[in-house]
Amino acid sequence: MVGYTKGLATASFFGDPFNGGPSRLERNVTINGKYYSAVDGAYIAGPQWAQYMQGVVGLYDHGTFDSPPQNVVSAPATQQARRK
Repeated sequence: MVGYTKGLATASFFGDPFNGGPSRLERNVTINGKYYSAVDGAYIAGPQWAQYMQGVVGLYDHGTFDSPPQNVVSAPATQQARRK
């Protein structure tokens, strides 16, 4: 799970990169006393990320983002318009 505010970017990971890699799915596991038949980011990493972000959001700039420059969001000029 990855997310951000204007002043902070945070990633949360659940898994075991040293025990089977991507081919090993987290199935039939008990974590902190709770049984999961299958685990993905929505069950562990997402809530962990949200809890952290809610706890620290006041420490960092979390206002609105500045508008991007127009040349980044404008449609590219057509070939004909570039020739003029």
